[in-house]
Amino acid sequence: MHEDTIHDIDVYPDRDTPVFADGDGMLTALPGLGMVIRTADCVPAIAFDARRTVLGAAHAGWRGCRLNIAGKLVRTMKERYGSDTADIITFILPSIGPQSYAVNDDVAAHFPDSTLTVNGRIHVDLWDSIGRSLLHEGILPENIFASGVCTRINHTDFFSHRYGDTGRNLNYCCINPCKKIPAKK
Repeated sequence: MHEDTIHDIDVYPDRDTPVFADGDGMLTALPGLGMVIRTADCVPAIAFDARRTVLGAAHAGWRGCRLNIAGKLVRTMKERYGSDTADIITFILPSIGPQSYAVNDDVAAHFPDSTLTVNGRIHVDLWDSIGRSLLHEGILPENIFASGVCTRINHTDFFSHRYGDTGRNLNYCCINPCKKIPAKK
């Protein structure tokens, strides 16, 4: 959707087939519920609170980053589940990297702190933008893990819209239903 709608999944689906919803983010505290973010260069961002056992996932293209969807995901975890940012770990998964993401001035204008120039062209660093939004929400720097893997450069391993691929990468996560994660003391 390239927006900032986040769905809170608080009941298990009544069927085994995939359930779709319009939005770019979701979160749950239900063990064993698989969540999937489809991407082809946009950034999949995952957040997990092991203490409260809450998991969130977001699809962040430049529009989602402009709307601060990763920050909103963390904020929603805090508001709905009582998550403490000190307990949340985040993951920025493979996506378009700053060295590959050339944009025009109109897009770059939304990211004044996350742009660079490569061969005379303006590039946006979505990883940096998301990292900044997570830090702004209170996520500890040591709890932000970025893969640093560019889908465009690594197009033989990942689908890349910018490379011309039409497929999508499936980025999935779930809370382990078999293992209780010990709470911090």
